[in-house]
Amino acid sequence: MAKNQSQEPEKPAPVTVLEVPNFVVTEQPKKEIPQLKRGEVLVSEIDENGNEQNYFVSNQKTFDDFYSKNPKFKLKKK
Repeated sequence: MAKNQSQEPEKPAPVTVLEVPNFVVTEQPKKEIPQLKRGEVLVSEIDENGNEQNYFVSNQKTFDDFYSKNPKFKLKKK
């Protein structure tokens, strides 16, 4: 037997917004660029807008084999 499926799409639950008195927005501390050891490179991940999001350390061979083929990653520092 086939299940009865309703033709109407499910409506999402309404979102409630909480108001917090005396809320202060603070800046998040920026991560410092890590110190690189011999043979390591710093790779940056780029989002859709072209902004650098994350940094991580890799070695040159891994970057050449995998990350350099993807435009989402770029070499930040040798």
